[in-house]
Amino acid sequence: MSNLLVNHRIDEMYTASTTLRGVQALALHAGGLYHALSKADAIPGFGVEQAKEEIRKARLIVEDSTRESLFTEVESHPYLQGRIGFLLDFSGTPEVPFDRDAFVRYSQRARAVLADGIRGSVEHLLERAMLSIEDYLIERGASKFFFCSADGGTYRERSENWFRVVGPPAFKVLLDGVEPPDDPNSTDSM
Repeated sequence: MSNLLVNHRIDEMYTASTTLRGVQALALHAGGLYHALSKADAIPGFGVEQAKEEIRKARLIVEDSTRESLFTEVESHPYLQGRIGFLLDFSGTPEVPFDRDAFVRYSQRARAVLADGIRGSVEHLLERAMLSIEDYLIERGASKFFFCSADGGTYRERSENWFRVVGPPAFKVLLDGVEPPDDPNSTDSM
């Protein structure tokens, strides 16, 4: 529930009321939320992308309950805040939808790369690393392109910046080139 709320923009009354109805609908399944979500196709009242991710995670947890602690550890990262769909994408293939070792590897690297010290580096470490792979600049209308901001306090700041960059293959290439940190919370791995 917290992942759905923190990764959802509520900036008008209509959105607030539909979100409240969505929370009420989910509350009916409080005792078996993962099972209910694993059978769902959508979660009314919330953003489509995050809802699909939560359904996907619920299905993976229903298959193997040990995945829950693995996911919640990564979701607690101050920048990710429950948004780990790109790590699930990087950690599976059509033949093997979820590779636990790959997920752990990519999670450690992503947490290090997206740490405050790297994102906010005055030397622009993350920006330079991404530019060495491809032109990742974000288009913001009328042929204007921008670097990502290091801000990550709100969903809007995260969704308009690095969350637009982490899903494409170039970010996976970056993570493949990063040495895994000894301490997953470390920021000196780049």
